[in-house]
Amino acid sequence: MKKLRYYYGTMNSMKSSTLLMKAHQFEEAGCKVFLLKPSFDTRDSGVIRSRALKHSRECITFSKEDNLIDLFKNKIECNIYEDDTVVLFFDEVNFMTSDQVEDVWLLSKYRNVDIFCYGLKLDYKNDFFESALQFLKLADTKEEIKSMCSRCNNKASTHIRIVNGEPIFEGESEIVGDVVGEERYISVCQQCWFDTHYEYLKEN
Repeated sequence: MKKLRYYYGTMNSMKSSTLLMKAHQFEEAGCKVFLLKPSFDTRDSGVIRSRALKHSRECITFSKEDNLIDLFKNKIECNIYEDDTVVLFFDEVNFMTSDQVEDVWLLSKYRNVDIFCYGLKLDYKNDFFESALQFLKLADTKEEIKSMCSRCNNKASTHIRIVNGEPIFEGESEIVGDVVGEERYISVCQQCWFDTHYEYLKEN
């Protein structure tokens, strides 16, 4: 029986670069490796890329409507042999649904596939992503990829949304990338998030 592994961290915690390096290690060991990510992440369509690494990798994309067990049957099983050791790497799993998290758990248990998943745990409103809660419940191992708060020396664990230079705590939870026009997201610790949120509430 294989394992479902969940790695979470804030933006700029090198999640994608960790995924790419780990995938390379498994390939060097002779495993059959497949990379996947939600199509909601439109920054690099069909590609997993990291700002920390120069190279990128093509990947299989899927939408929120896709059943990942069916996707595995249709796009992966046809490319593997019975004696292959298959490893799946999922990036940006915060854009997955809770049903899709259950799909990948089932794949690890009943298709004998090791699965590594990387994504955000908390949004800029300091709430859990839907998929994060499901991963925390189902994953065989959970590990934080640590990074530093952009405002102090504490460990970053959440995000602040900045629009036109001002912090915002309302709007859609799902975000793509660090900068979209006048909008950006910074990684902060819980204390810096609550301090900023308190000032926002006083002014609004």
